[in-house]
Amino acid sequence: MTALELDGLSQINYAIFGDTFDVLDDMYGALGKATMKLAVVGQAITTYEASGEPLHHRFHAQQLGFYIRDHYDFNGQQYLGTWTSERVLTKLESVKALTPHGYVILRLRSGPLAVVTNADFRHYREQTGKGGDFVIYSDVLWKNIDLWIELGPA
Repeated sequence: MTALELDGLSQINYAIFGDTFDVLDDMYGALGKATMKLAVVGQAITTYEASGEPLHHRFHAQQLGFYIRDHYDFNGQQYLGTWTSERVLTKLESVKALTPHGYVILRLRSGPLAVVTNADFRHYREQTGKGGDFVIYSDVLWKNIDLWIELGPA
């Protein structure tokens, strides 16, 4: 199953990750704050008595699927980074650039820069008619397991 299918059928747990103070790397730059989700795939089994009456139910968990779900809605005042014409500045460079003293030094050394927020994206979208909100799902990382869970009497 795809992550989208798992999300609707068998997602059982999740963890939110990403924080303002995380290192600015490819993962943080692409996702910022996102959700890691866990789905389980297996088989529900009912054991019957000799008379045909259900005795108890068990679930045989056979695979775990890990995937990331993230949304880009550009609502609110989220900071999207400090950008130059060449690249996005690191968080430390951004702090230096946003202080009066650091701004002057960085501007002289690196050229123009801009603090970009969700509002800038919304303005761009209004002006150009391009861009929009969307949800993304990663590929699924599958792990095989062999776990029996007793669900109780029928």
